[in-house]
Amino acid sequence: MNIGQRVREAREALGMQRTVLARRVGVAENTIYRIETAKRTPSVELLEKIARELRTEPADLFKEPVPLGEASQETEPEKRLSEEAGEERHPDDEVTRRRIYKGLAAERASLLESMAELWDRLLDRGEHDVDTLYQIEHVTLTEVINHAIDEEEIKELCAPEQRDQLERAEERLLEADRRVSRAIDAKLPSRELDKRRAARAERQAMIEHLGSPKLA
Repeated sequence: MNIGQRVREAREALGMQRTVLARRVGVAENTIYRIETAKRTPSVELLEKIARELRTEPADLFKEPVPLGEASQETEPEKRLSEEAGEERHPDDEVTRRRIYKGLAAERASLLESMAELWDRLLDRGEHDVDTLYQIEHVTLTEVINHAIDEEEIKELCAPEQRDQLERAEERLLEADRRVSRAIDAKLPSRELDKRRAARAERQAMIEHLGSPKLA
C-alpha cells in the first residue's frame, strides 16, 4: 500500500470528501486526487497538513498495517514502556523525520520511474504525434519542477539506499525525456528547430536556477 492509498483510506474513514480535505490544506482538489492515485508525491509541508486534517501523524501514512497478534505482543508493551519511562514521542523527532523522508524518497522514485516507463512504451509503440509529444514534455517538466522543490532535503535525510534509488529514477526519467525531445525534433521542419532548441535552452536554465542541474 502506498502513501496515496493510506491518505484516501484515512480520509474515507473520517467520511471526509476530497474537496473538503483540499480546501482545509489549501490546495486544489485535483492535487489531492493526484496524491491519492500515486501520480504526485506531496511535499513534507503538505504531508504534515494532510496528516493533521486526517487526525494522524505523517509517519503513520508510511506504515504498513500491523497484524493484530503483533500489535498486542509488541506495539502495546513498547508503548507502555515508553510511557513508564516518561518518554514523549513527537512527530518532528529525528527518527520520525527520517522515516518520513525515507518513505518520500521511495514514493518519488516510484513515480519518476513510472513516468519514464510510460513515455518509453509510447515511443516504442510509435503511438504519438507532435502534439502528444509536446504534452509529454510539459508533464515531465512540471514533475521535474515539483521534484526540485524538496529534492535536496529528501536526499539529505533519507537512507543511502533510497537516495541511490531516487537518483537512478531521476536518470531514467531524464533519458526518457531526451528520447521524447529527439522524437519531437525528428518530426519538425528544419526552420522550426532553432526556435525549439532555444526553448529547450530556456527550460534547462530554469531547472538549473531551481538548484537541480542534474535534472536539466
